Amino acid sequence: MREIAEAHGLYSWLGYAEVMIGRVLADQGEAAAALSSISQGLQRLDRIGQEVYRSYMQAILAEAQSALGDTATAIVTMEDALRTAQAQEERWALAAHQCLLGDLYNRLTPAKEELAERMLLSAIVTARTQRARSLELRAATSLARLWAERGERHRAHSLLAPIFGWFTEGFDTPDLQEARMLLNELASDPCTGPQF
Repeated sequence: MREIAEAHGLYSWLGYAEVMIGRVLADQGEAAAALSSISQGLQRLDRIGQEVYRSYMQAILAEAQSALGDTATAIVTMEDALRTAQAQEERWALAAHQCLLGDLYNRLTPAKEELAERMLLSAIVTARTQRARSLELRAATSLARLWAERGERHRAHSLLAPIFGWFTEGFDTPDLQEARMLLNELASDPCTGPQF
C-alpha cells in the first residue's frame, strides 16, 4: 500500500499506511519504531488536512505511547481522540475509545480509579446502546477486573457473567478468552459462582 500511495501521490493513503505500519510494529513489540511511524503518518495527515479516521489513528498512537510506558501522554492523546470522535460524530469509535481511556486511567501510578470506573461505565452504556456486544464485553471485562482488584469480586462477577453468557461462538477470540479467565478467577471465590 505504501509503495502504491507514494507512486501515485495518494498522500492520505500514505499517511494511513504509515500509521498502520506503526500498529504492526507495536504488535511485534517494537514500540519505539511504532511510535515513530505512527507520528510520521499523523503528521502527514495533518499537513494535508485529512480528518477522516483521525480519532482511530490517535487511539493507535495512544496504545504505542502506553506500550513505551508513557501512560500520561497516552491519556492526553486518548482524551483528544475522544473529543475528536465526538466532534466529528464518529459514533462507531466512542465505546472503544472510552474503554481504552478507562484502561489507561487505571494503568496510571497511582491509578485514577474513579475516572477509570466512570469511563468504563460510559463505554458499557455506549456499546449497549449501539448493540456492540464485543465492545460491551471488553469494557465489562476491564471494569470487572478493576472491581475485583478492589475486592468487589461478587459485583465484578455479577457484571461480567451475563454479558459473557450472551456469546455462543468465538470463544477463541482474545476478548472472550480474557473474560473467561477473569470469570474463572472470580469463581474461585465460593460466593461468586461456577467456572466457565
